[in-house]
Amino acid sequence: MIRFAMVLIAVLMFSVQGRSQESSGEKNRYANDLTGRLEAILENFVVNYDLCTSESYAIFAEGTYTQVGASQTHRYPIIFLYANQGEGEEFCGSARGMDTSLYGSEAWAQTFIGNGKTSVRSEIQNFEPVPPTVDASTIEGFGKGPNPFTKKVNPWALSISAGTELMRTGGSPGAFSRILFEGNVLEKCHYDKKGNVVAVFGQNTEQVMGDKTIKFVVGTEFVFSKDQGFMPTFSKSGVYFSHGALKKKTHFPSQVETKWVKLGERYVPSEMVCESTSEGRSAVSAQQLRFNYAFGKDFPKSSHVKLEMEDWREPLRVLFDAEWQAQGKIVVDRKSIFENSFQNGESREKSKSND
Repeated sequence: MIRFAMVLIAVLMFSVQGRSQESSGEKNRYANDLTGRLEAILENFVVNYDLCTSESYAIFAEGTYTQVGASQTHRYPIIFLYANQGEGEEFCGSARGMDTSLYGSEAWAQTFIGNGKTSVRSEIQNFEPVPPTVDASTIEGFGKGPNPFTKKVNPWALSISAGTELMRTGGSPGAFSRILFEGNVLEKCHYDKKGNVVAVFGQNTEQVMGDKTIKFVVGTEFVFSKDQGFMPTFSKSGVYFSHGALKKKTHFPSQVETKWVKLGERYVPSEMVCESTSEGRSAVSAQQLRFNYAFGKDFPKSSHVKLEMEDWREPLRVLFDAEWQAQGKIVVDRKSIFENSFQNGESREKSKSND
C-alpha cells in the first residue's frame, strides 16, 4: 500500500511539474495528448491499483503456456498463486505442468515470507512426499535450498508490461515506470473509432558494446478501453534501432491483451494473453491465463498460509475450490513407465529375431 501511494505521489508530482513547465514555456509532458484525458487515466489506473492492494488479498491464476518453434510445439498447464496476508506475510507459488501423457506431475516453486524470514520449498517431486523448507534469508541457507525467486504474479503490472514478463517475474511493479516516468516520451495519444484512448510512448536508450555505442528506442503502444473503465486492455512493445538496416523492422516484439471486470469498486484483470517473439522470429510464445481473486473479508485468516503447514498451497486450494497435484501424490509411476518402455522394446527385438 505504501509503495503504490508513493507511486501515486510521483504521478501527481509529474502532473504539477508538467503544469510548471507549461507555464514557463517548456514542452508539457502531455502536449501530444489530443484527447486531454491520458493524465487522468494514468492517475485512475494507479488509484485502482492501490485500492486493490490496500488490504489482504489472494490471487489464483491458471492457464496454458504454448511455444511454437520451427520444428515442434510445446504446450503445458501453468498455475500462479499469490497471497498478501498483511503484517508482512506473503506467499507465492508457481507451477508448470509436465506432459500428462508421460509423468502427469507439476513442478512447483514456493516462497513464504513471514516470521521474520523468507522460506522456500523446492519443486514437488513424485518421490518426495514433503519438500524441505529452507530459510533463504540466512547465509547458511542462501544457495543451498531451492530457487527462492518464485514468480509473484501481479496482473495489474502485467497489463502494462512486455509479453515476456509473466514467465520472467510474474509481473513487476517497476512496469509503472514505463508510462509514469519522464524517460518515456509520449509521442502521440488519440481516440480510436470505438472511443478508446490509444497512447504511444518511446524511450531513447543506448548500450555500449565494445568500442561502439548502440542507440535504440523502446516503443510501447497502449489501448485504454472505454468499455472497461479505461483500463489498459492492450500493450504492444518492441525495440527500434535508430540507424542502419535494423531500423526498418521491430525487434523482440511482444504484446499483452487483458480483459477487465469490476468487483465492487475495483477493476481487476479477469483474462490475459501474453505473447512474445524471439529475435529472428524462430519461436513464438503465448501464455493464456484466467484470474480469480479474494479481497478483504473474502480472504479470512482461516484461509491464510502458515509456515508450519505441511502443504502451503492447501488453504488457497480450498478457498478457490481449485485442483492441482496433491502434496507427494504419485500421479504416474515414473519407474514403471521406463521399465515398460524397456520391456516393450526388448519384446520387439525378440520378435524381429524370431522372424
